[in-house]
Amino acid sequence: MNSLPSDYKAIGELLTFFASLAAIAEIHYKLKIKKLQVQPTTANLNYRRGKVFQEHSNAQKAIECFEQAAKEYGPESLDRARTLITVGLIHKSIAQHDKAIECYIEAQAIYSADPKTYRKHLAQIYSNLADAYSALGKNDEASVFFEKANSQKRQVWTKTVAAIRAAVSKTARRVFKRRRVPSPLQSTAPACPPAQTPPVSGSPNSADMSSETAPPG
Repeated sequence: MNSLPSDYKAIGELLTFFASLAAIAEIHYKLKIKKLQVQPTTANLNYRRGKVFQEHSNAQKAIECFEQAAKEYGPESLDRARTLITVGLIHKSIAQHDKAIECYIEAQAIYSADPKTYRKHLAQIYSNLADAYSALGKNDEASVFFEKANSQKRQVWTKTVAAIRAAVSKTARRVFKRRRVPSPLQSTAPACPPAQTPPVSGSPNSADMSSETAPPG
């Protein structure tokens, strides 16, 4: 019972410490925002401001900054597509799935200009669209985009496996060539012994052989 006052004191000090940390974090957050606000307004700066607001769970301010950055990046910019996906994910986090779908579709239009190069990005967008439609209870649309996402992922996987096999094969050829070690696919059967010529009649060898093989008299 005598230790209770000291325990309460320790708890109070701990709470004061955490409150100080929270105050420091708030000051740091405000300084970051103020620093970004005094700099020239460009797409990258707006994107960075959006990231700061996003890290501090200020969804509305983050969306405003990201949308401004997307406008400044240009209609066909890959940075615009990346920013739109980020905005869509923020809309998803606050249950604004209709707006998230609009962002994903805009990003899809940019990546679809070169679908072979951006299969991985399209797969992620299709997956996000499927989740958004599913959250809205539109299961038919969700199924369509789930299938599209899986199709893109299969193509990405096939391409990755082919690249790995090609790299392994190339490395193996280099190793065998450098060490001059026969490939496991080559035959390792021993060479045949040289053929022996039969002894000529009248030679010492033929005499010895006839004497050895002659029966006793």
